[in-house]
Amino acid sequence: MKTFAFIIFVLAFTFVMLPFGRDQVFSQSIQFRMGTQYYAGTEASRFNGGISWLSKGDFTNDGREDILVFNPRADSKNMTVMPNNGDGTLGDPIITSLAQAPTDGVAGDFNEDGNLDVMGAIALPNDPVMKAQIYFGQGNGRFEGGPMYPGGIKLKLATADFNRDTHADIALTYALYDHGDSVYHIAICFGDGTGGMTPSQDIIVRSGIGWGNVPATEIRARDLNADGFIDLVWLDYMPMAMLNDHTGRFDSVLVTTAWLMGEYTELGEFNGDSFPDVALVYGNWFPLFWNVKIGLGQGDGTFSFHDMYEEVLGKQSNSISVGDFDGD
Repeated sequence: MKTFAFIIFVLAFTFVMLPFGRDQVFSQSIQFRMGTQYYAGTEASRFNGGISWLSKGDFTNDGREDILVFNPRADSKNMTVMPNNGDGTLGDPIITSLAQAPTDGVAGDFNEDGNLDVMGAIALPNDPVMKAQIYFGQGNGRFEGGPMYPGGIKLKLATADFNRDTHADIALTYALYDHGDSVYHIAICFGDGTGGMTPSQDIIVRSGIGWGNVPATEIRARDLNADGFIDLVWLDYMPMAMLNDHTGRFDSVLVTTAWLMGEYTELGEFNGDSFPDVALVYGNWFPLFWNVKIGLGQGDGTFSFHDMYEEVLGKQSNSISVGDFDGD
């Protein structure tokens, strides 16, 4: 049976698993259904009412993809793993307390010990410049602090082996100013397999949306053109991309159609053609009417608008993740 990706939202007080409210058919080959809902505000032991980032990965080394979230609230800064029970439900939370909870992150084995680690974007007290902090996974859903690296304002992260030396590298997007600047940066750092990172490239990108004047809100790494090298996609209201030059460096920026405007994004393979597709969350603040847009990858770093699915969620959506959570 062909496996298709499922989608998770993170809401300001709620995150919804396998959304869209009802069965929604993207095409004859793309279908989603409603799964279990988990509410952040009703069980203080889970998230204490706040989630800033969500990811998936096997953080407990049992062969199943778990859910990881950051809780940045001042009274309960932590990183929480929700173990996958293997039947579409999540188990009891595994909580790691933190001095500063990240607002964004990415999972990868940065020290190559076989356990998934996390790199998080953190803001230190009285310092507007965010830092990239590594948390080394212990293989049981818990983490220990690792090295910290300089970043920038509104820091977002992605990881992959860009130069194919077998070590996990990182890509990040950041701005130098909080407001009023129409350019931002895409930076690449090569990993050494111990958690160490060496800067390789820093690219200045002019905002694709003139009225936005904000840096990218998401960045993702995937092979977009099936050449065996990992490329970059980021969201500047529209999906934008750069293709790997086969040395781990990037140059020309590719801009996709404005019909795919969104605020949060994730990549998945939705139509079975082997090219990564894009799912975007876009919302109307009144009356909190949020929708998901699907763009199909064209194999050249661009995406074509496929369809849009709307839902009145009642809460602000601030993240989206894609994965096969029920093992079908």
